[in-house]
Amino acid sequence: MSINFVIGPPCSGKSYFIKNTFSKDAIIIDLWDYQKDLSYFNINNVTESYELAKKDLIRSIKNNPEKQIIFEHTLLKKERRKVYIDAIKDITSEKINCYVIKPKMNRYKKNCKLRNLDYIYEKDAFKLLEIPTKEEGFDNIFIINAV
Repeated sequence: MSINFVIGPPCSGKSYFIKNTFSKDAIIIDLWDYQKDLSYFNINNVTESYELAKKDLIRSIKNNPEKQIIFEHTLLKKERRKVYIDAIKDITSEKINCYVIKPKMNRYKKNCKLRNLDYIYEKDAFKLLEIPTKEEGFDNIFIINAV
């Protein structure tokens, strides 16, 4: 088993990285899958989406000991990552890898355009990104600077 976080700002290329890096039979828990059908975002339904994703992440780890597990989420802040790391550490001693997707700005502009999102607004997520550390509970951290 391998447990892998793939994090980064919206439109950074997380899904693209996962598709081109991990095995086809990997189990992917993508927070967006829990949020894309929400008619609006408020603290209650966003918090619920986080909890549902966490439950599915833990269930996937428990039930699939031979699989690659990928957790795809922005997780820009250390405090947001802690909830998931603590839940994982409660059930397993498996190593946790973290891939931080940080594209160059010209790539990021293109990604935003492809998703019809406003680059001027979205780029502020880079200012919020706290680079993960091993002290948080990750065993390996990889910074992916996509061009």
